[in-house]
Amino acid sequence: MMHNTNVNEVKTFRRSSSRSPMALIIILSIIVVAIVGIALYMLMNKNKSNEIIIERKVYSVATQEMQAQEIVDYFKINGDVIATNLINVFPDVQVGRLMSYSVKVGDKVSRNQVIGYIDPSQPGMTYAPNPIRSPIAGTIIALPLDIGTRVASSSVLAQVGNLNSLQIEGFIPERLLGRTALGANVTIHMPAFPDVVSYGKISEIAPAIDVNSRTTLTRIQVSDLPPQMKSGMFVELLIESDRYQDVLVIAQRAVITRGGRYYLFVVSDSEAVAKQRGINVEQRKQAEEEVAPKKGFLAKWKESREEKKRQNMVVTVKDSAPISGWATLIEVELGFSIDGQVVVTQGLEAGDIVIVSGQSDLSNALPVNIVDALEN
Repeated sequence: MMHNTNVNEVKTFRRSSSRSPMALIIILSIIVVAIVGIALYMLMNKNKSNEIIIERKVYSVATQEMQAQEIVDYFKINGDVIATNLINVFPDVQVGRLMSYSVKVGDKVSRNQVIGYIDPSQPGMTYAPNPIRSPIAGTIIALPLDIGTRVASSSVLAQVGNLNSLQIEGFIPERLLGRTALGANVTIHMPAFPDVVSYGKISEIAPAIDVNSRTTLTRIQVSDLPPQMKSGMFVELLIESDRYQDVLVIAQRAVITRGGRYYLFVVSDSEAVAKQRGINVEQRKQAEEEVAPKKGFLAKWKESREEKKRQNMVVTVKDSAPISGWATLIEVELGFSIDGQVVVTQGLEAGDIVIVSGQSDLSNALPVNIVDALEN
């Protein structure tokens, strides 16, 4: 009996041994699949966790393309419109009393036309009224006396002028005489009609200076007499003093002042060009870091760990607006300024695209979007 039992055990062992390789293969396969699945899961999660989407701000700006142009410098004085032929009318009698005017201000008169009468009578002596006649053809500019006023031979009874030919009188300060000459162009503005602009030339400059006001009388001949201009009107005169050819002019608001130096932002086609041409702010930062205190081991270790994280990250950059170019900070030299415009003498070239608005938040090599391109 003992012998038979041993034989059966051996058979059972052989049968179980024959099945073990298959089970082992299955177990190993399951383990491999699990490991691969875990690895893929970890890899996918790692890529997701390391993927960062950054929105890059693109700055909106207004620009102006630089072109060589002509600019005119001028100085400003005030003036009065007067009739070219302004005549004072005097009485033909020694003394008398103004009886009447037969015209009113603004009436047109002919030469020798009667415009009023004077009573030359004296106590105990009666005379016929004496007529007042206009010495020229023109328009009545003023009737300065009241009826009944006693007059003498030197009294001005009326002013008659030719309003078809007006001129302007002004007084140039002594310090500005060297900046003007006969024939200089003059732009004329009438405050009463702000939208009307007329032009003229200096026709006369007095040979002497008034010692009290330190000014010189000058007259301007109006070349295109507007219908709104009237004798006696106050006007503003812009007298041309200098004219400059082929200069670069930019709006004064575009200029940035830092430490007594002047800068402009221009637009470059690429970031590399902006960094090469523009003021290199990064070099200044590096110089500041060189003199900064050295960091300890723990701070360096933390920076190293953060750097490794950044290297493993997948960064996707999304622009906030279309990129037209890259802001480039350049140093310039300026000349004179007038009417909010300034002449750029160095640092700028014809064809440069200058940022004239929106530059306050910019620094070198930042992306910009041109939303408005101004004309010169």
